Amino acid sequence: MNKLNLLKTIAKQSVGVRPPLPVNYTLGLTYRCNARCKTCRIYERDTARDALEELTSQEWRKIFLGLGTAPFWITFTGGEPFLHKDLVEIYGDVIEFCQPAMVNIPTNGLLTDRIIESVLLLLAETPSDVQLTVNLSFDHYKPEINDHIRGVIGYTEKGLKTLHGLMSLSKEHPNLKIGIHTVVSRFNVSDISNIANYWSSYVEPGMYIAEIAENRVELGTVELPIMPSVLQYQRVLGALINTTAGFKGFLRASYYKYVSTFMESSQNTLQCRAGSLSCQIAPNGEVWFCCIKSQSIGSLRDYNYDLYKLWNDRTAVELRSNIKGCTCPMANAFYTNLISSPITLLKEGVRQVISIDTRMRRLRG
Repeated sequence: MNKLNLLKTIAKQSVGVRPPLPVNYTLGLTYRCNARCKTCRIYERDTARDALEELTSQEWRKIFLGLGTAPFWITFTGGEPFLHKDLVEIYGDVIEFCQPAMVNIPTNGLLTDRIIESVLLLLAETPSDVQLTVNLSFDHYKPEINDHIRGVIGYTEKGLKTLHGLMSLSKEHPNLKIGIHTVVSRFNVSDISNIANYWSSYVEPGMYIAEIAENRVELGTVELPIMPSVLQYQRVLGALINTTAGFKGFLRASYYKYVSTFMESSQNTLQCRAGSLSCQIAPNGEVWFCCIKSQSIGSLRDYNYDLYKLWNDRTAVELRSNIKGCTCPMANAFYTNLISSPITLLKEGVRQVISIDTRMRRLRG
């Protein structure tokens, strides 16, 4: 049913009909984080006030009841999602009421025992036709450098322990996928080829991704010089593309090329459908079309937790018309934008087939 809903929503988008609710949701559970990454300062929002303002599990349940089966792809994020004491309960409710096809949970992997125990409980709530993906973050293959970038002594050791534990679980649970995520920044771009080759060897093809460091309001990094230069990124573009495989790999390769174009010219090569197909709900119930800007269209608490009402409110309608021309390197939104643009998707597919054929010809000499 979820795939049918997704196709219907994309079809409406293709003919210019605004869907009633998005299909891609990023649910921010908390700003609390136990890492101190150089590419993120979200932990600075971890205050007593923020903790008190977090949506309760009962509030999340009301939101999910209103969403129905509209969600196709859900990401639980933070901060560190596994720090939220009600993660398992909230996950169980979203599975019961929304029936998404995919749920993604990024983690720094520091809380090994808690993460493994929680994932076991999450799997007990997960139907066989739902894919649960847990993505761990590593920014270098050398422990001392990775620990420095991530701001925690022993980060790599703890993360690897969590990774091995989750990989063991995935052998027993086919619908559990383990991914590895690297942030490409000025702190590691010179060694990205080796980093990508090293960490992609740990996971299945298509389950490794290297996302560009972002100047985001949500992360408190708007003014931080964390992004690599265009030339630095373009030098490693081929190495990143070489780690991709299958349909997921196709999406990854498309994203890497898009980032290169964005960094070079900020060219709008793909219409943004944040505000139509995707959105983010902040830990305090504020709803954003886009987490780059983190511009609130309103609080669900003021709309009796009914996203449909908020989504079609006057403020939302006005802001939606302004976001289509935006460009940013946000991977989550990019995938939704690409899949919902059949013509662009086809063109990119043809380009990649030609590129692969050219490379094969060169190898054959």
